[in-house]
Amino acid sequence: MNTLFGTDGIRGDVATSYYLSTPFLHRLGVALVQWARTKQNETPVFVIGNDTRASSESILYALSYGIMKAGGMCFNAGILPSPALQHMVSTQAHYYHYGIMITASHNAATDNGIKFMSKSGKLLTSDQEVIIEFIRHVPAFTQCPTNLTIPPIPQHHAHSYVTQLSTLFPANMLHSIHIVLDCAHGATYRTAPLLFQSCGATVTVIGNEPNGYNINEKYGSTAPARLQEAVVSLKATFGFAFDGDGDRVIAINSSGELFNGDAILALISTHPRFATQKILIGTVMTNSGLSLWLAAQHKKLIRSNLGDAAVERIMRAHNAELGGEPSGHIIIRSHIPSADGMYAALYVAHTARLTNRMNLHTFTPLAQTTINLPAKIIQSLTAEPFASIIQAHEQAFLPGRSIIRYSGTEPLLRITTEHWDPQTAQKASEQIAQKLLPYLSDLGA
Repeated sequence: MNTLFGTDGIRGDVATSYYLSTPFLHRLGVALVQWARTKQNETPVFVIGNDTRASSESILYALSYGIMKAGGMCFNAGILPSPALQHMVSTQAHYYHYGIMITASHNAATDNGIKFMSKSGKLLTSDQEVIIEFIRHVPAFTQCPTNLTIPPIPQHHAHSYVTQLSTLFPANMLHSIHIVLDCAHGATYRTAPLLFQSCGATVTVIGNEPNGYNINEKYGSTAPARLQEAVVSLKATFGFAFDGDGDRVIAINSSGELFNGDAILALISTHPRFATQKILIGTVMTNSGLSLWLAAQHKKLIRSNLGDAAVERIMRAHNAELGGEPSGHIIIRSHIPSADGMYAALYVAHTARLTNRMNLHTFTPLAQTTINLPAKIIQSLTAEPFASIIQAHEQAFLPGRSIIRYSGTEPLLRITTEHWDPQTAQKASEQIAQKLLPYLSDLGA
């Protein structure tokens, strides 16, 4: 149970993960109420949303039953993006104390998961061990009633996200701009078109036909080829692709070029609002080209660990307004304390128009290559023989940069190398992968 919470809550294969089973979710619901009562005297109120996965309903009912049985209250927000739920909790704390988002983000439909939110941001950063201990002492339930009623949220609460975001930018700011949106058959399929249309854009939408089983399948931020083709063929100005729950975004320019989270972070930093910001927060995976570009402007990139919760913590520590990850998590801290793909996309379009960077170009990235190795066993990379192998590789690869880490959501060791020369980066990744692979299996143990 010590591995219950990954980099972004609970996540796993619905068919095999005990942490997504009905008995465990009952216990988790009870534990969350018990934990919440240590924070407040009044009855804790949870608002629960989900993306478009077919498995979300059973998770919703199992978790809600545990919450209600322990004396908590639940409201069902239905399908909506994670940022919209975070916005609801952040701005309507007099209604809801905590948010729970049922999603596996960019993962396939066979997976699902749970994210936890509070007014101040992601939960469970400092309290996860306490919650785990509560879970240990909650007995398993025998069954969940079939007639459980979870009241829906008021309709105006559901619309508050789009209404407020559209007022944060000049009226009709996207007039005469054609934007293609790829919603990954996910949680943004209704919200994103409404938001961009409310800002004056002509909108074409793809990946907006969810059936419960096609989320992220050949669409969305992890599969941008269809969006690139659509932008070019339609002669659109921009394209934006979101992931399954809408907290990630990647951008496409009119030529079909792709811009990841690093490039988006760089572009938004040129917006007049952020001109005086001297510090931007990235992660260990942020391209060094961005760091060099910022240094030339007398600005500084500070790296955090992976995950938008880790980025946000470092942002608070340095009073930074902008932070993000290459995957497309972009945080504008004065908005909500977590990543918001749709808000970041609006800022990309607004910045491009204000600064006349309609091609979205900013810095030149170093070449990065990544190799994913299956990790049948997880061993510390600071222990032998890993430590010596990695240290020797890093010394030999200078002035290039290597990032070797375990995935937070999958049983993989990720090896990323970075160099001005793509072939050098690829060769370095392959060499270190060959040396480490035997130690990631039972044979090498």
